[in-house]
Amino acid sequence: MSSHFSPGFTLIELLVVVAVSLLFVGVGIGVYGRLQEHAQLQEVSIQITQMIRSARDQAAAGLNGRGHGVKFEMEEDSWNIILYQGDTYQERDVEFDEILKLDRTLNVETTFVNGEIRFQRGVGLPFEEGSAKVTHEVYGESIITVNEKGMAEQ
Repeated sequence: MSSHFSPGFTLIELLVVVAVSLLFVGVGIGVYGRLQEHAQLQEVSIQITQMIRSARDQAAAGLNGRGHGVKFEMEEDSWNIILYQGDTYQERDVEFDEILKLDRTLNVETTFVNGEIRFQRGVGLPFEEGSAKVTHEVYGESIITVNEKGMAEQ
């Protein structure tokens, strides 16, 4: 009796390898998507924290003899975060505005009156303490707090 041996893979073996590969790809895409959303939320939170710190530092230094602040403003369907020079947002010098436009997937809630954190000229102390909560519609949230000394932290 002669036995016939043929090298190679059977169709079943190939289908199993393809199915397992597709499973790994599917899981990887989900993890990668969440990683991107997390990175986006963290990046925006860091940028907002830096804007608040910059406003405090500029006010403490008495830059251009004005106070400084940060305004959280909803425009159409997305948020603008504006670092401004002036004693209030309404009295600001728009020439010095620095604007951070947030992606539509991000939302902001603040405890600051009129969505504005202002710092006193020459000392850099805030007129009020409070927080801003940045929420990603899919991933989660990040909270930035400003204490009575004007220190901003995540």
